[in-house]
Amino acid sequence: MASPKSISLGVFPAGEIPAAFEHTYKDSNDLAIPLSGFATSVYISGPDDTAAYATGALAITDAANGVVTYTWSGDEFIDVGKYQMVIWVGNSTNRFGSYLVKWEVYDAPGSLPTV
Repeated sequence: MASPKSISLGVFPAGEIPAAFEHTYKDSNDLAIPLSGFATSVYISGPDDTAAYATGALAITDAANGVVTYTWSGDEFIDVGKYQMVIWVGNSTNRFGSYLVKWEVYDAPGSLPTV
């Protein structure tokens, strides 16, 4: 069995809120899967393996080209540790998961700046 494809976003200081994350769903021929009529769901597990971190906004932002965007709330970067995310799309016939998205949060020195 092939291992799942994954994306590493890197390492972030606690409190960071990065730019929105986009994922494009493609078929086995590397062609975009049109997502008109699909629903979305996201699952994020954090250091304690709960899904309480998925508090951002999830939307299909380009249905014709299979693009879904997750806009971070910031809750996903508060607790120090390792995180994983899968974004799901589906209709009554098909359900597709994104690549496994991974990142890590570290305890940055000092207090959070007011920027």
